[in-house]
Amino acid sequence: MTASAGTAQPMSISAEQPAIKLITQYLRSFSTVAESSDADVRDAFGMHLFDLLMLIVGTDRDTLELIKGRGLKAARTDVVLRLIAREYASPNLSAERIGLSLGITARQVHRLLEETTKTFYEHLLERRLLEARRLLTDPSGGVLPVAEIAQRTGFVDRTHFNHTFRTRFGEKPTDAREAAVRENARRFLGTSIR
Repeated sequence: MTASAGTAQPMSISAEQPAIKLITQYLRSFSTVAESSDADVRDAFGMHLFDLLMLIVGTDRDTLELIKGRGLKAARTDVVLRLIAREYASPNLSAERIGLSLGITARQVHRLLEETTKTFYEHLLERRLLEARRLLTDPSGGVLPVAEIAQRTGFVDRTHFNHTFRTRFGEKPTDAREAAVRENARRFLGTSIR
């Protein structure tokens, strides 16, 4: 049977195509993703599935470049980093826990982050320290005790918090707070005099 000029030909899709094999494997994890309370994970899953389908049916050059740029590895890396940014305050946040939520192993989480030039722990520590510094120097945040700030940002041990804070910022947490108070007072006095 021949197709007329305006009739689309049915597409022949082989089960041996790499993209079909990947979709098959991907769909096996669908129930885990569908039950996830993490909207980022569900969104990434849908985007990856869409990208794979676009590869099968064919797409233009621009769309193909977009798919390559946001491939499965890149998307998973992005999800891991977003989970760290969202869950950093949990003292028991780990690569294992994030891996479980994504349906991958802790080793895979560590591999995903290799290209970011920081380890899982370094990303987590940086996020915690930046938030601690923000809380210590925020003039509108009140004066939370340093121990409470350490706890709120996921640190279990105050000595470890003090040491890592000093290593990262070159000053103790109390010094950072005092400098911020002085700077805020200087700004206030300078503004109110004019």
